[in-house]
Amino acid sequence: MKFNQWLHEAVIESSYTRASLSKAIGCSKPAVDKWLAGDSIPRVVTLYIICGLLFGSADQDKAFCHSAKLLQCTL
Repeated sequence: MKFNQWLHEAVIESSYTRASLSKAIGCSKPAVDKWLAGDSIPRVVTLYIICGLLFGSADQDKAFCHSAKLLQCTL
């Protein structure tokens, strides 16, 4: 699985829309759209925040580690 696919599935399963996620993390909706399309990746700090929002604080570290491994495979 690629990072953008993982992120897309996580957003769909959450209560966030692309717009509400971008607002919650303080970035633009086009930035989120680029991540979902696989055209770019979020900064490390932003990715950690995304993991907390999408998976909750209890699973934030686990989700972050998983996403980082997916990114290593795509770089």
